[in-house]
Formats: sequence, structure tokens, C-alpha cells
Amino acid sequence: MVTTTTRPSICFVVQTTGFGGTEVHTLGLMEALVRRGYDIELVSCAPHWYDRLVEAVDWRDHVRIRHVELSVSTEDRAELDEWTRVLRAVDSRVLVLPKGEYRMGSVGFSRACRRAFDRRYAIEHLEAEELPRVPVRRLFGVLPLGFGLWRRRRRWERQRAAACFDRIVAVSHAVRSRLVDDWGIPASKIVVVHNGVRWQQLQRDPEAGRRWRDSHDVPGNVFVFGMLTRLSYWKAIPVALQAMKELLARRPARPSHLVIAGEGEQAGMLRSMAAELGVSAHVHFTGHTDDRVGALSAFDAILFSSIREGLPLSLLEGMAAGCVPIVTRISGMPEAVEVPATGWVVPPNDPPALAAAMAEALALDPAEFERRRQANVDRIQRHFDLDESYRRILDAFSL
Repeated sequence: MVTTTTRPSICFVVQTTGFGGTEVHTLGLMEALVRRGYDIELVSCAPHWYDRLVEAVDWRDHVRIRHVELSVSTEDRAELDEWTRVLRAVDSRVLVLPKGEYRMGSVGFSRACRRAFDRRYAIEHLEAEELPRVPVRRLFGVLPLGFGLWRRRRRWERQRAAACFDRIVAVSHAVRSRLVDDWGIPASKIVVVHNGVRWQQLQRDPEAGRRWRDSHDVPGNVFVFGMLTRLSYWKAIPVALQAMKELLARRPARPSHLVIAGEGEQAGMLRSMAAELGVSAHVHFTGHTDDRVGALSAFDAILFSSIREGLPLSLLEGMAAGCVPIVTRISGMPEAVEVPATGWVVPPNDPPALAAAMAEALALDPAEFERRRQANVDRIQRHFDLDESYRRILDAFSL
């Protein structure tokens, strides 16, 4: 007599408008669950990004994708009935919700999840927006009626939405602090698990770096400040372009170029801005690259001018490949970059400060620069290992 066993399943609900670090992390977490003996039910409210990704992996037979087209999104208040209908078709009793945006998940969506699943977990990949403070303006010496009620309501809604989750993973201490201090989420519910990378596959390859430079017309004899990023508003790439202009105005002894590898809605605007600033000859827009080892091996420094982040995977990948980091003091990035041993942390929206850090990187003598390269590699291997990160997440979720 042959007996068959049914593997338990985990449901992921995803809503994305593009491919980035959150999607890479989510796909890897699915693989870790499959290796632990689970099947995956993927409820996708987005274009078919995950279809293409799942088709390329050897564990695709353990993933079932459900595409849903809703008249509402996870941010609307009127979605309770529609989401209840969608989730009723899901077999799994356990939910994992990867959140690239904190506002993803309203009270109605959370109530539907509470009805559909016995256990519910969330991963916060991005630092939540700061809860605005309303200036106190008195009218004839008296606070206007209703002052602060809108703020309390927003806070209450987020608390209600978060209440449905049994445990929340934050990818950095900064992400956790914002949830606790600004939005009032109970600290006992949140555990910090830093992102990680598979550093064994990111060893620096000088020959691959030379080929990558040649294929994108990047001179072989220049210092490269590299950005491996989505070309979107939150990445604040105009700040990097302005910093490049200021750096060139200093006439440093060593030639340098800025290489921006990625795609996004701001691509055309950024190209025009580079021309207007007069830095086009020193800036390369290469588009998306699948050869991450080649790109990172072509970079000398990895640069982030972001004004909003979580803990970017491409930052950790760059450090693993021996790129010296220059980042803004945003969310989890200062938790990865040890100053001054490994790199620089500068204020956001400050082109002069960014240019000054870039100039300091150019001025390092070769021995010191090589020491910092190795310090970054060692730091990633000790503290940001991907398998260890996934293990801690699954342990936090008791999976």
C-alpha cells in the first residue's frame, strides 16, 4: 500500500509595481520554506513579475500562483468583502505578507486576513513614513476643535492593521523604531532580522569587471562610483548627479565616473538632468543588468543617495563584492556601514556632503582603500549571511 503525504502550505500575498530588493528577498524566503518542506500559495495582485521568476527555479512545482484583479487595493478601506472572497479560495492557514510599503494593508484587508488565516506574519522592508506633526495654532487662545484627531485616527488605523499579525519582522532597527515610536506598534511583536546576501556568489572578479566596463563603454582607468538601483523618486538620484558636478568642480587628481545601473520611471528625467548639469561625459546610464557580479566588480565604490530605504540588498551585495560604501543616513544603511572602518555615511539631500565623501574616497592611498575593501567583505560574511537571515525569520515565525 502506497501512502502519500500532503506538504503544509504557506500563503504569500504580494503587490508590486516592479522588481527590486523586496521581490528578491521574497523569492529567496519562498525557496527556504520549500527546502523546509512547505508548498507555497502565491496570491499576486500585480503584473506577472513572480511568474517569470518562479519559472526559472528548480522548485517551481511547489508554487501555485493565483492572480487576482481587484477593484480595490490593499490600501482601500472598502475592500473587506472583496478580499474575504479572494482569500476564501486559499487552502493555506498561514500568511506571510512581505511589505515594501508600510501603508500596504488597511484595517479592512487585515480583518479579511484574520478571518482567512490562523497565523499571520509580516515583513517590513521599508521604513514607515514619519507620522506628521501638526503645528499648534490657537484661535483666540483656544486649540481648535478636533486638533490632532486626524493624527490619532491614522495612528489608530495602523495599530488596528498591525494587530492582526502574530509577529512582524523588521529588516533594520530603524524600521522597528519607527513602528514602535511613531506608530505605536507593540515592541514585543517586532523582531529585527537584517537582510542578508549569499556572499559566496559575490566574490570580486576583476576580469568580469573589466568585461562589464568594456560592454558599457566605461573607461578602464577611472574610479567608478556605482549605483545599482531602481530609478525612482525615493532613491534621490538627482542628489548624486549634483554631487558629481561638485566633485568634478574640485578637479581631483584621479579621474572618476558615476555609473547608474537600473531602470525606472525617472530614467528620462535623469538623463536630461545630467546633460543640464554638464556631467554627461562622466555619467553612464546602463539600464538593468543581470550580471550583478560583473557590475559590482566594475565598481570601486557603491553609492546611495536615497531619502527612504529599509536595508538595500544591493548595498550588502556591493560590500560583499569589495565595493566601499557611501550612503545617506537613512533607515538601516548606517547599521551596515561601519564608519570610518568600511565607508562613509552622509546626511540625506546634501550634495556637498556627498561630494566631500566621494572626494575622500578618491584621495585614499591604494593600501588603505584595499584595507577598506576587505573590511567590507569581512563584515558582510560575519553579520549579513543570507541563509542565517532566512533561518532567523522562519524561527521567528515558528515555521
